[in-house]
Amino acid sequence: MDIAEKVRQLPIPGAKRRPMQGMRRRRDIDLFENMLGTYTGGWPEMQVGIPKVDVIDHDDEILLRAEIPGVKKDDIDVSMTDDLVTIRGTAQQEEKREEGDYYYRETSRGEFSRSISLPAHVDGSKAKAKYADGVLELTLPKVQGSKRHKINISAQ
Repeated sequence: MDIAEKVRQLPIPGAKRRPMQGMRRRRDIDLFENMLGTYTGGWPEMQVGIPKVDVIDHDDEILLRAEIPGVKKDDIDVSMTDDLVTIRGTAQQEEKREEGDYYYRETSRGEFSRSISLPAHVDGSKAKAKYADGVLELTLPKVQGSKRHKINISAQ
């Protein structure tokens, strides 16, 4: 249950005596959500927000997966500075309906950005990226000194 849903379930003081106050409060909550979007920074119509990310630390490389559904590959920008990866993008959605004399068209646009600190030093010049089915996958080879190695524990 998200925060907005919890707010909707809060009792409204005096609502039984003054039903219009309850209606106004519900309207204000809906207006607030539509103005600000979701708490992840996106547009409610598109559910664009901060991408969910998995960072997997393998022996020789770091695998980073970001869920970015509904965004075109050309609208995604990936950059690196030191051991920080930044994923930026723009999503656009257009909805069109025609019913008799009624014509409806709405365009929504949302932007997102997320920076992820990596757990090891990587060689950004050898990084590989692919995007399929709404998932961006980055393969980032570690530099020689950052590769994982085992430390043996001795008995005293």
